[in-house]
Amino acid sequence: MNKDRLLSASLVLFIIIFFIESGNIPEKAASQTFGSAFYPRILLAILGFLTILLIVKSFILKRSEGKKETSSEHTSYKAYIYVVSLFVITGIYIYLIGLVGFLVSTFIYLIASQIILIGLKRKKHLVISITSSLVIAFSVYFIFENYLNILLP
Repeated sequence: MNKDRLLSASLVLFIIIFFIESGNIPEKAASQTFGSAFYPRILLAILGFLTILLIVKSFILKRSEGKKETSSEHTSYKAYIYVVSLFVITGIYIYLIGLVGFLVSTFIYLIASQIILIGLKRKKHLVISITSSLVIAFSVYFIFENYLNILLP
């Protein structure tokens, strides 16, 4: 639980610094409903709420030491492999966007990340990964192109 408290303290410091810095974002233009700082402040408020929940949880829950620690150490090693793998495929994704475009690279990235995190235990998992990757990639592309008027590579 000390790790949760340390993380919570770090997040509180992060939230305070970024909330103060969000005051440096220019005010809203006449055509904007909300200022440019609105969205970052909403995200900081959500992060603050979740941090408070983490603080409360760290004081309420008592964790038994001993046998669970050894299993969590093994799990955390496995989690490090997942994190490193995701960083590698994210770097490949960023490189591929310029070469093959948003749709193809996002589709490949989503499938690769789902394979790393979920695995391919059955054919059903592959079908679900391909379907969800297609839907997400095309949905994001459609929303950005048609509603937000932002051209994607």
